[in-house]
Amino acid sequence: MAHVQRSVASIRFAGDALNPEALSADLGCSPTLSYAKGDVRPKKRGAVVWQSGMWLLEAKLCEPENLDAQVEGLLISADTLRALGKRGVKLSMCVYAPGGA
Repeated sequence: MAHVQRSVASIRFAGDALNPEALSADLGCSPTLSYAKGDVRPKKRGAVVWQSGMWLLEAKLCEPENLDAQVEGLLISADTLRALGKRGVKLSMCVYAPGGA
């Protein structure tokens, strides 16, 4: 198996009905980035309205890689996942490496 020089990990929730403040309270942490559907994002020329909500928590970049520690820092308790599931929040995970293997 090839040695990985650096690793990045994050967890993201998205959806039209997503309420970033409520999700932060449920998870007990603040996101790296969040917005609700309809929030306005200023740009150099005008503004853009977000078409869906999103809540993102990123782990710190690790060089050399330490994916285990990054994922551990992002883990959410089973109780919290169950509570989110009862509210209709869906979670999926993706793991990939740039350039393929």
